[in-house]
Amino acid sequence: MAFTADAIIANIESRLGYSGRHVWDYYGLISGTSWCVGEVCYTFAKTGNKRRIFGGKPVFYVPTAQIWLAKNYKTIYDYRTGGSLESVRKGDIIIFMWTRGSRDHIGFARASGTGDALDTIEGNTSGGKVARRTRKKKHIYAVYRPPYNASTPRATKPAQSQKQAPTYRAGNTYTIQVNDLNVRTGPGSNYTKKTKAQLTPDGRKHADAEGQLKKGTRVTCQGQKTNGKEIWIRIPSGWICAYNGSKYYVK
Repeated sequence: MAFTADAIIANIESRLGYSGRHVWDYYGLISGTSWCVGEVCYTFAKTGNKRRIFGGKPVFYVPTAQIWLAKNYKTIYDYRTGGSLESVRKGDIIIFMWTRGSRDHIGFARASGTGDALDTIEGNTSGGKVARRTRKKKHIYAVYRPPYNASTPRATKPAQSQKQAPTYRAGNTYTIQVNDLNVRTGPGSNYTKKTKAQLTPDGRKHADAEGQLKKGTRVTCQGQKTNGKEIWIRIPSGWICAYNGSKYYVK
C-alpha cells in the first residue's frame, strides 16, 4: 500500500471502535498494556510501511516515540517554541500532554489544523478504543510529519458510473452507523464541537461524556448541506456528518 497520509488515515479509520485486542495479539502483549503507540506501529505495519517508523521496531512508550519522531521526522509544531496549529495536516503524528511538559499520549491528525484545536484519530482513547477526538492546543506537546509520498490522483469515472450521493430529507428519521459521532455548531469539521451540556436533553441521553453520539442513535433531519464530498445534516442538537463521499455515518 502507498505511503500516503490518505492511506494511513483510511487504515486506522477502518478500526474505529476497536479495543486494544488487535494490538495486543499482533505484538504478543499482555491484555491491558497501554497501546496508543502500538496503534501507530500497527497502522504503519498494516499499510506495508513498518520500517518507516521507529526503525521498524515496535514501540509502546510515548516519551520513547517522541524522541524518535523529533530526530527523524519534520517538526511541525512544538509547544516549547510556539507556533500555530494551522500548519498541521492530515496524517501528521501528534504527541499529547495532559500536564504541561508531559508526554502522555499519541495519535494522528485527521484534518488540517485550526488556531486552537486539532481533529484527531487515536488508539486507546474514549474508553479504551480507536476513536475520533478533537483536542485543544493546550494538550498538544508536538506534531511531526512523516515523509509521505504525494497522493496519486484517482482517475475520474464517467458520470454515469459514479456513486450517487444520498439525500437526507427534512422530517425523516435516520440511524447513526458509527460510534463517537461529533455534534458541531455548523456543517463542517472546522466548526466547534459541542459538549454534552450543549446537546438537547434527548441528545444527552444518547451521548458519551465527550458529547459524541453513539451508534444506533435515531436522529431527525432538519436540513442538509453539502461541504465538499461531505454531507452534513442538522438535527435538534446541532450538525453531524452523515456521509463523507464513500462512507455512511448516518443511514
